[in-house]
Amino acid sequence: MNKFYDPDQCTWSFHAGQLFAELYDIGMRYEGFTICPWSIHENSGKRSGTDLGFFDNDLSPRPSYYHTLLLGQNMKSKNIKNTDNQSNVKVLSMGDSSGISVMILNKDKNVSYPYAVKLDLNVISNQALKIQIDAGLNKEIQGQINAKSTHMLVFCPNGKLSKKFTYTSVNAEYKQAPIKTDYISCLFQ
Repeated sequence: MNKFYDPDQCTWSFHAGQLFAELYDIGMRYEGFTICPWSIHENSGKRSGTDLGFFDNDLSPRPSYYHTLLLGQNMKSKNIKNTDNQSNVKVLSMGDSSGISVMILNKDKNVSYPYAVKLDLNVISNQALKIQIDAGLNKEIQGQINAKSTHMLVFCPNGKLSKKFTYTSVNAEYKQAPIKTDYISCLFQ
C-alpha cells in the first residue's frame, strides 16, 4: 500500500461526507447563491482515478450523498449562530418558522462525547460537548455522539425534539443509510 494513502481523504470516505456538510454550512453562512458538487456518478463508481461521485459502482449512496440528503431534507431558510467547545466537532444550525435543524459532526477518530444542545445562549448543562444555538428558546436536550459520527437533530418551532438522524462511519462502511428516530410530530404542537 502507498505510504501516502489515507482512506479518510478519499472522496468516498465518511470524512469527505462530513466535509461536504461543512462546505454547505459555509455557503449558508455567507448566503451563497449555489453550491455545486462535482459529479453525481463518475468513473463508473469504481473508487479510483477521478471518481468524485455520490454513488458507488452498484449505485449505493456514499457519505457525501447522505450528508447532502440530511441537510436538504431538513433545510431551514436562515442560518443560526452557534457555539461549541470541542475543536474536532463542527455544528451547523438553521431555522425558520417551521423549526430548527442542528447537524453535529464529530470528526474525532477516537473520542465520543456526551453532549447538551441548548437552543439559547444561557447556562448549559455540564457535558463534555456543549452546544449553544442562538434560537431564543429556553430548551435543552442531551445525547451522546460517537467518534466519526453525524447527528441531525430536528426541532419543532417550540423547541421540542421532533426527530434525530444518526449516521456513522460504520454505517458508511456497510453502505447503510442514516438511522432515523422519531420523537413527536410538529403538526400537533
